[in-house]
Amino acid sequence: MFYLSDGIDDGDIITQEIIKIEQDDYVKDIMYKIKKSTFNILKAHFPLLIKGKAPRIKQDEKQASYRKLRNSNQDCYINWNQNTKDIYNHILAVSYPYPKAWTLYNGKEIKINKASIIDNIFKRFCTFEKPGTILGNLKGYGYLIKTKDGIIAINELDKKDVSFSIREILRT
Repeated sequence: MFYLSDGIDDGDIITQEIIKIEQDDYVKDIMYKIKKSTFNILKAHFPLLIKGKAPRIKQDEKQASYRKLRNSNQDCYINWNQNTKDIYNHILAVSYPYPKAWTLYNGKEIKINKASIIDNIFKRFCTFEKPGTILGNLKGYGYLIKTKDGIIAINELDKKDVSFSIREILRT
């Protein structure tokens, strides 16, 4: 929590709380953790703020960092030529409430709600497939897509895209 100032997020700090981000946290999971933390911080520091006695800790500009918010549709496009972990992290980072990661299938934009990295045991079966190739649909996992160095399982498509069947996909 910090005091407002003329700059971008550069006001004096009132307090901070560390939030544990798990490897499989989607954006909404992280936002929930931040909201919960914000409530706890406000509850603890509101009386001090009202009395004008809340701490004021100068921010160290050398430790500041800024990242462009990924909220445009183009920021969410999946490049299957990237490594598996980068694609997976990309899907997590632009998930709901952001526009969601997407790819093209037969010229149609398909948005992805959830994904997972498939165990390396499957990698040896698809070493010659091009990144972006649909390898099949595995019960309990979803659509398997080849990446540069592995396989991503698309566990859940956006509701408007769930009408795709593996039969339709394999026909092309």
